[in-house]
Amino acid sequence: MEFPTAVPSPVPSGVDVGGAGAVAGVGVAGMIGRSSLQVRQADEKMPTGHLIKILSGKSVIVKWMWNDGTSEYIQKHNPLRWSEVLSVEETMVKLEGYLRTRDVGRPVKLKVTGEEIKDQYGWVGTERVSNVKEALSYLQELVEAKKRIVEAEKREEAEAKQFEEADAEAKRQHKIKEQAEREEQEGQQRILEQQEEEERVRLAKEQVEREEQKRHQRFLEQEEEEEEEEWARLTKAQVDAFLKLHGYAGVNEEKTKVLCRALKIKYPPTRL
Repeated sequence: MEFPTAVPSPVPSGVDVGGAGAVAGVGVAGMIGRSSLQVRQADEKMPTGHLIKILSGKSVIVKWMWNDGTSEYIQKHNPLRWSEVLSVEETMVKLEGYLRTRDVGRPVKLKVTGEEIKDQYGWVGTERVSNVKEALSYLQELVEAKKRIVEAEKREEAEAKQFEEADAEAKRQHKIKEQAEREEQEGQQRILEQQEEEERVRLAKEQVEREEQKRHQRFLEQEEEEEEEEWARLTKAQVDAFLKLHGYAGVNEEKTKVLCRALKIKYPPTRL
């Protein structure tokens, strides 16, 4: 099969459009014997860039002519020798009509291109075969190659969709995880704040209790001082009466000192 050597590619990157240059008489089965995904990645090993380009389009169109004893000049300048432009399947139906005729053994020349790129790039592939059966075989190989490429594209789309779904799910899970981490951090922060508040309340309560104890201690000390001052103002007669009241009357002076000390009475009284 013949291809132009320098035709810009109208298809996305990743599709092999250049190949190894012009190659003549290479059958489709020989060029697309692997999966179409491998063909897309074959680069220089697969000189089928233009074929892949047209097969990757929405529709492949074909025209053909009898290739016996006609110069290239006449073929080029006599469009009446060419068939009408049809799809691959329609062209196969037309050629099948010659299987039971004498024309079945005539050589055939076919031109193929993609319907979407024809206006811009023309007929990008030419194939010469020995008879109608080979032409039908070639076109059948085109159909099968087209199916493989379509299936590969569907798989790629499915894989891309699956990847997008997996990526979206991963992002959703990541978002859920981040939300859970934020909630956990907020919960821990609330616990810390609650503990700090409880500690503040405890310290304030202890402060109040200490101040209450201090006030009580000052009150006791003040009461004791007032009582000592009261006893200091007592006369000796009042002391003797107090001691007599408590059953200590008539004790000597030494015992009186001991009793006064035990009773927290200043001895001798300041006022006698």
